Amino acid sequence: LHDYVHFQLDGDEAHLWEEPHEIITEMTADEEGGFPSELGAILDRLEDVPDEDRYAAIVATPLISGNTKLIEWIGRSQPVTSTGMPRRADIGAVANMIGIAAQGVAKAPPLEFTDAAVQALDLSKPAPKKPTLHVQSAKAIGELRAWWAALETHEGIEVSATRIKPGPLSDVLTTPQLGDIELIEMFMVSYVREYLLGAVDQPLGEMAVILTVAKIMELVQAQEPTAQPDNSSEAEPASLFSARHLRSFESMGLLEIRDSRPFIPEPLRPVMAFGAMLALAELKAAA
Repeated sequence: LHDYVHFQLDGDEAHLWEEPHEIITEMTADEEGGFPSELGAILDRLEDVPDEDRYAAIVATPLISGNTKLIEWIGRSQPVTSTGMPRRADIGAVANMIGIAAQGVAKAPPLEFTDAAVQALDLSKPAPKKPTLHVQSAKAIGELRAWWAALETHEGIEVSATRIKPGPLSDVLTTPQLGDIELIEMFMVSYVREYLLGAVDQPLGEMAVILTVAKIMELVQAQEPTAQPDNSSEAEPASLFSARHLRSFESMGLLEIRDSRPFIPEPLRPVMAFGAMLALAELKAAA
């Protein structure tokens, strides 16, 4: 985690990472300058996961396969909106690269609560097929927004005021090798962090994100699938939004449902834990 934060401290936006760095240091340092026994045990166990296993798990996700599709689509360059995101006409094609059915529209339809949306909140059941999202902006799709931000952070893409083109590290992020494991893990950490921070803007956002971070930290310590939270209609509203976060991570290959319970495969636990901790650090820094 400290390596990742120091990577960001060496970047152009280092000033944004100074306070999160201090918070992470406080979260991890004990009186002797090391790690608290509980957190230290978690990190030690995660570090024991072979590089080959972590690499195989990461490259199997839609986020990495989507990188290849995106760079092929960009070619030399493509136009973007004034906010640096895909144009409305391109939302469907770009979202599909990471497995999301979406369509850019001039006017968003009224919000509807479908049976599929309700079923998605029950993490003991298989995820239902998602309906096509109709959005006015690519930023309205949390997964797409987070993926785009992670690509820009790690130089997979370069975005100007009007266009996007492949970044200096686009080859690494589209066809990573085993030796690139640290870079692609940092890319995935950024995705988790960006997704969670973006979810803060949703209803009950900060509370839901904190619940999600707590659940992730529980899951990265679990030896077996853990019991799911109560996401029935009587459950706390923030828990329902947290369940949506976990479903989103499932759709991106970062979480599974095993024996009707959420489970994070061990090779993916480092990126999930570090991404969640960084998101929490930024929330604390902003408080």
